[in-house]
Amino acid sequence: VLRPGASRIVKVETPERAVLPLFEDLEKGPDPHSSEIQIDIGRLVHLYLEFHLSDLEFNSPELESLASSMDPLPFDSSVAGGAGEILRRYYAGETRDGAGIPLIERIKDARIIAREFPVMLDFQGEAQYRIIDLLLEEGEGIAIVDFKTGAKPEVMPEKYIEQREVYTRAVEMLAGNKPVSFEFWWM
Repeated sequence: VLRPGASRIVKVETPERAVLPLFEDLEKGPDPHSSEIQIDIGRLVHLYLEFHLSDLEFNSPELESLASSMDPLPFDSSVAGGAGEILRRYYAGETRDGAGIPLIERIKDARIIAREFPVMLDFQGEAQYRIIDLLLEEGEGIAIVDFKTGAKPEVMPEKYIEQREVYTRAVEMLAGNKPVSFEFWWM
């Protein structure tokens, strides 16, 4: 992790239940453009992929188990069904990147460098602590992936543009001469 103003990577211990700026909206309540159910579906999809990203098929009982262990628990029973539908499409190869390649194939062909990778850096004079969903080594480069479970917006929100910039800058500092790319994977 790179501390603001530091020129080298250092290990930073964080409280077990630290509230991250990236997830601030979850503490305040639902985004006015999303429902609480969509937020919980996204949380559950992220949790499932954290443990089962490179599995070859979807495991519905495992999803139900993870849903029952979420803290806080989803407030609606339809959350597991919604997350299951997103995950079934991912494992069936129906969820694709901008070039039309199934996301599951990208995972199979790449080397997973890290999942839920914490980064901290000074960005525009402000300390930023974020969690990158996925880092992949593809060919000679590193791909930063952020999973999104909602519909892809026609106009990219400013918070997503900033997220891309923060993640890319953090990984570029770690990557040496390797090219770094960033992608939202719309699930």
